[in-house]
Amino acid sequence: MNFSKSIAKMAFHGYAINCYPILRVGGARFTQEHKDAINAVYDHYDDFCRFILSELSHWPLFERYFKHLVEVRLKQRSDILASDFISSLIDKTHNTEERLERIHNQVKNFASITKEIGIPEDPNKGSDTDEIVLDIWTEIFAIDLLLNDSRLGFSLIEKVIGDKAQPKVDLLAQLNGINYAIEITRIRKRDFEGSTFPKTFEAIYYPENLRILRNALRNKINDKNRQIAAFCKMQPDKCEKKLLVIKTSQWEYQDSNSVLHDETQKLLSTHNYPAIDEVIVIYDVNNFHWLK
Repeated sequence: MNFSKSIAKMAFHGYAINCYPILRVGGARFTQEHKDAINAVYDHYDDFCRFILSELSHWPLFERYFKHLVEVRLKQRSDILASDFISSLIDKTHNTEERLERIHNQVKNFASITKEIGIPEDPNKGSDTDEIVLDIWTEIFAIDLLLNDSRLGFSLIEKVIGDKAQPKVDLLAQLNGINYAIEITRIRKRDFEGSTFPKTFEAIYYPENLRILRNALRNKINDKNRQIAAFCKMQPDKCEKKLLVIKTSQWEYQDSNSVLHDETQKLLSTHNYPAIDEVIVIYDVNNFHWLK
């Protein structure tokens, strides 16, 4: 079968409508055309995989750094249509390619960001692979911001590599001649308790959802404080300043910017985090708060 982009898009769209009721709020409906496209993916899966891999030719840097991850994810076929990682490859533009163009030659050990990671080979662990890829995307997003946003202006960024058994942070960098140890993280699905997908956009602001978000944020900061402290105990000369970068990626909570900012500031002012001097909370490419 000569698999087409239109069939692939229809399959991903149909899967999303069928699985996520929130999308129906805007009037989206699951149709027979969606069903036929989904069946085509699984009935002609090898053709679908060849089509996806062929799309990588549009994104040469993405292909260089991510092709091995795409190949692993395609082997995890049972939930392939749930993968935002794979569906992103059939878009007309790819933001990650643009970021790679800006940063891949400016960061020491850059290739290790995608190479030195543990990807599950289990065919039933596709969602775990997607989460790992989102971690990588978050790191690339944050590096681009740290290097190229005029409000920040970090330089000499280095990806930390070494013995996996030893505590590490993600990056070393300099700002105004000061050595920074930088850890990058995101609020992941597994950081939340139970189901976190609101039935409506208004549900983002329900107290129970905001409580879940606050708890996830507090647990994340506690965990990263311990991690940064362990690294800086071993290499104090690299840690004149310790920076934690947090990005929201649970998209239904991304509109809760003020809550994230206020709760982070509250935690920093009321708790002792000796291994965190500064926090940058990132919402999107144009919006972040730098808490010092």
